[in-house]
Amino acid sequence: MSFEMEAPESTDTGGTFLQEPGTYHFAVMDVDENPQSKKGELLNGFKVDCEAMAGPHKGKQVELMFFNPKPTDKNNGEMAKKKQFRFAMAVVLVGGPKAAGEKVTVDLQQAKGRQFIATVAHDNREGNDSAKKFLQLNFADIWHIDDPSAPQCERSQDAIKLLPAALRRKPESFAKADAGAASKSSSGSAGGNGNGSAGQQQQSQQPATAGAAAATTSVDELI
Repeated sequence: MSFEMEAPESTDTGGTFLQEPGTYHFAVMDVDENPQSKKGELLNGFKVDCEAMAGPHKGKQVELMFFNPKPTDKNNGEMAKKKQFRFAMAVVLVGGPKAAGEKVTVDLQQAKGRQFIATVAHDNREGNDSAKKFLQLNFADIWHIDDPSAPQCERSQDAIKLLPAALRRKPESFAKADAGAASKSSSGSAGGNGNGSAGQQQQSQQPATAGAAAATTSVDELI
C-alpha cells in the first residue's frame, strides 16, 4: 500500500538539545544559581542554559554547569575557578583578568542574553552511561565574542550587531588585558586596574540592565 508523506524543512533528529561536540557561538538563555541534580539534590555551583546562534545546529540548546571549587579538587579547584572566571569575562560581568586570589562580586543574572564563544565536548567521566553522553564545557574553553584567540566557528553577525557597544571589545584590548594581569600578579599588587583594557572601561560604564535587555532582544528576534 502506498503512503504519502511531505518532506520537512530539516531532517535533523528534531530534539532541542545540542548533541554534536564543537565550538559554537552561544547566547545565554537563563542562569540558575541554585541548580539541582535529577535526584533533586542541590548542586554546588551555577548552571547556564545556552542556545547555539549559528550553523547547522542553530537553535539547539545546551546546559553548562560551573561548579564551585572545593578543597578536595586538584590544585585547590583551580580549573573550577578558571571556568567560572572565564565565563564572567566572556559575558562582561568582569572587565578582564585579575591578580591571582583577587575576589570579585558579580550579578550572574546580568549574563542573560549575552553572547560568547565556547567549545563543548562529551562528558565521558567514569560511571556515565556510554549510551548517554552529555555535552559539557571543554576544560575552560570559553571566550568573549570579540576575542581574536577564540577558535573559528560559524557566528550570527545579525545577533552580534545587536549587542550594545558596552559589551564589545577591540581585539587589541585582549593583549593589553593579559599583559596587565601578568604584571600585576608578578608585583603582588591587587590595587591596580588589572588590565587597562577597553573592556574594563565598558563594564564600568554599562547600566545594570542595559546589556541583558538588549541582548535578550537579539535572542528573541533571531530564533
